[in-house]
Amino acid sequence: IYRNDKEVVAETVRELPARVTLNVGYPLGSYGKLEGTYRLSYSNYRKGEETASDFRIPSDHLEQRLGLELQFARSGYRLRFDGGYHRRSTWEPWGYPGNPEYDPEAKDYLTWEGSLSKNWYFAEFRKLGLEVDYLGGSDLDRFSKYGFGFFGGNRVHGYQIGKVRAEEAWAAHLSGGLEIGKAFRLEAIGDVAWATDAASGLDRELLAGVGLTGSFIGPWETLVNLDLGVPVAGPDDGFTIYIVFLKLFR
Repeated sequence: IYRNDKEVVAETVRELPARVTLNVGYPLGSYGKLEGTYRLSYSNYRKGEETASDFRIPSDHLEQRLGLELQFARSGYRLRFDGGYHRRSTWEPWGYPGNPEYDPEAKDYLTWEGSLSKNWYFAEFRKLGLEVDYLGGSDLDRFSKYGFGFFGGNRVHGYQIGKVRAEEAWAAHLSGGLEIGKAFRLEAIGDVAWATDAASGLDRELLAGVGLTGSFIGPWETLVNLDLGVPVAGPDDGFTIYIVFLKLFR
């Protein structure tokens, strides 16, 4: 995790999550949709190689989430609101003794998000997209705040999941590229976020990254997804690469 623009390796925590999700949707006219979500997840925590001996990692636990999402899409515009209630099965003290970031009330917490996006389609399979997001919540802590990595829902390309956390953020995403049906897609993406988190010393901290994503049909009828990212502003550095092979069996 980063605090005051420095990586705190003595507080490194490794997490191995497992999740199962059930979604139920209902159309609202021709352009809207209401969706309910139930998610059950399990988190297993371990110390890293450099974690301090007196730093206590969180307790392994189950977590349930009940979510409600409302979407409206028309003429390339999409407006989305999402809220979730989360409840952990247990939440014991973590961190150094007397850690002020630990709060037993954080066993239950709320998250809410809103986004507005617009896609433009041009000749020769070209596409341009713009999205603006707001993220917030209540009773959030280090392990429930918003992350900005690949496995989070609020991406800043190049950032690794969990290193930068925020209790509130505004974000914008610009993408442009080629899209030929489901057979080939290539996009260049720019992400920016203004993150606020009192515990980490972030006050509308600028996070920015650029990336390249694509998908194409690979050998043996596989679908190959490729994602490259590099941070260009903020505390993270380095780069990220994700390659996913998907195969459908009939």
